[in-house]
Amino acid sequence: MNMAFIQFYLQTVIIKNYFGEGGMVFNMTYQFMSSSVIPLFFQIFNFWYFFKNFRRYREFSRGSKSVLTQEQANELFELNEFYIASYYSSFARNVFSVSLYQALIPLSLVFTIFGLTL
Repeated sequence: MNMAFIQFYLQTVIIKNYFGEGGMVFNMTYQFMSSSVIPLFFQIFNFWYFFKNFRRYREFSRGSKSVLTQEQANELFELNEFYIASYYSSFARNVFSVSLYQALIPLSLVFTIFGLTL
């Protein structure tokens, strides 16, 4: 919410540019668009996920010749960690920002729903 209030304060009190080029609506539209696309980009191109899958494949193809201990194998074949706190905070930030700017930017709801469903 800090992002939404800071942007609102800067554009209304200091700059006083609402709808023009570089104004509040213009900036927040791009903010909503980028917040819906950037997390998807990081999920698709997650280097550590691909690296861990490569290590899994390599150890699985070795079969009985693997030199991993049981503890190391369990750690390697566990699923990736799911950080519920960061996902929840991101979800809440997007929903609250949309609720603040919904009257000015109707497309913000579309961008946010698109970003949250992916």
